[in-house]
Amino acid sequence: MSHLVKSNCLWLTLGITISSDLRWHKHVNSVSVKATRTLNLTNIYCCLPDVKTLAYTSLIRPHLEFATAAWDPYTACDINQLDKVQHHAARFVKNDYRRTTSMSGVVRDLGWQSLENRRKNARLALFYKGLHGLSAIPCDSLRRPVRNSPLTPTHSLYFLLILIAISTRSSLEPFQNGTRNMGQSQM
Repeated sequence: MSHLVKSNCLWLTLGITISSDLRWHKHVNSVSVKATRTLNLTNIYCCLPDVKTLAYTSLIRPHLEFATAAWDPYTACDINQLDKVQHHAARFVKNDYRRTTSMSGVVRDLGWQSLENRRKNARLALFYKGLHGLSAIPCDSLRRPVRNSPLTPTHSLYFLLILIAISTRSSLEPFQNGTRNMGQSQM
């Protein structure tokens, strides 16, 4: 008996909404709504900025970063939607709701990393943990070069290329077989 999957199904697994088309828009939308709702419900408008920053880092940012190494958004629309929540929180902390204020400057003044950088660090940390056996994610299935040649990256270079590809979100396809096609553009 075969089971057909509907083309517009959503699965909620461990707090992550997975759609049948493997896009993260529904999950990003639910995460940003949840984080914005939490931000709006924090009744600490008269508190000091340090208290507001603590509320952001402990109550709101965990919603935005939960398991991001798995679902890191790649479309500009989804990235902007998450950044809007951080910008709203920065306005809340600084009590600056003017439209002329540069939000990237406010985030930088607060000493907060951008969410994009935090997601990149989470991906790299997960890769490091998998590579060194510190997580349940095995990296043994990554193909290593069989021999060294001018067209085959060496062992340490191979993993460096994978790290670069993960951090820049470029394709690993040229490195999957342990060899590189020098005629095609790389990363």
